[in-house]
Amino acid sequence: MEIRKQYMKEFKLDAISLVLEQEEIRRFKIENKQLKLERQILKEWSFCERNEVKYSFITQKKKTYPMGLFCRLLDVSRSAYLSI
Repeated sequence: MEIRKQYMKEFKLDAISLVLEQEEIRRFKIENKQLKLERQILKEWSFCERNEVKYSFITQKKKTYPMGLFCRLLDVSRSAYLSI
């Protein structure tokens, strides 16, 4: 029969906090990347005022970025964009 290794409570708590910290860092990196993407989109979009311009902008960029993200950032409904 194999003897099961036992760990002290402090070691377990340290391991848990390390995993949580790594998860938090990973989430931060993802959110930071998302914010950079949104800022870049908004910067490129600053010239867009009419919906037709917004739609053509989305059409140009949707191969690079998710269409839903553009629709949300440009305040365009997905159904309106898809109906053109």
